[in-house]
Amino acid sequence: MANLSNRDFFHELNRNIWVHPFKAENIKGSSINLSASKFAWKIDDRSRLEIEVNGGKQYLIIPASTPVIFATEEAVYVSSKICGTYHTKVSWASRGLGYVSTTLDPEYFGVSLIGMTNTSANEIKLEVGETFVTLMFGYLHSEASLEKAERANSPHQSDIIARYEDGADLLGELRNLSISKLKENLDNDDAFKSWVLEFAKKDSIFQKQEKAQKKKRDIKKFKWKLLASLMMYLVIAPLLMIFFIFAINWFIGWLEGTEMMYNANIDANDLVVPLSVAIFISLLASFVLILTKAIFPYIDKKWGENNA
Repeated sequence: MANLSNRDFFHELNRNIWVHPFKAENIKGSSINLSASKFAWKIDDRSRLEIEVNGGKQYLIIPASTPVIFATEEAVYVSSKICGTYHTKVSWASRGLGYVSTTLDPEYFGVSLIGMTNTSANEIKLEVGETFVTLMFGYLHSEASLEKAERANSPHQSDIIARYEDGADLLGELRNLSISKLKENLDNDDAFKSWVLEFAKKDSIFQKQEKAQKKKRDIKKFKWKLLASLMMYLVIAPLLMIFFIFAINWFIGWLEGTEMMYNANIDANDLVVPLSVAIFISLLASFVLILTKAIFPYIDKKWGENNA
């Protein structure tokens, strides 16, 4: 799996990836942060977490040493070309709230259910709408082919939500959210439109910089390959010359011992230069070709994408 950068995400959003509600500030270099909804439960007894209201804000109260499960505010849909993994944000892991280890399957649709545990000895307050988990998307090497029976996750993982207290309330809120509605919501989101316009400008600059860097790398690779080829010619040519002196002397001796020496129109010495040049060039090219198969890939690697 090759992880998507924010630039990949820009190109795939609204094509193979849909996320809504859309918050541009949650998009990071190689991931997107997801927010906690007001629906969260204790796993042990399936009861909803207590919500504390303070200063007009709502906080989920996570008891000490308690495993909980959260529903995200964002709904996600990915095509059969995309998968993903969920990870704990370091800021929360450092406070004792961890640890996420789950996946996003191709063609999944719905809110995400994230299981975490408060491993600390104190309760933790998580504001509703605050980001708490990171989702990294990845490309599949080949498009997934899934029969309906192979799609283990129901939309929004509704079968799991239904087991928890007030789960029906969340499912009621999600009842009218279909894949087509999710796509429509993203299409009509002004925040998304603004982000696309802004990021397109940045991406254009990145592309120009990449082309300039690639041109520099190509020039460097060409110079190194040219130098390597010249060095090989200088090393191989004298060795081949010595070989040809012996080979041509033998060839002349062989010709003089045949009936050709009695043909007045043919002189064995006349064949020396053209034959030696042809053979010399052929063997020299062969040697260089063999060596470049080993040397040129090394040069490509040395002056590859990681070298500006």
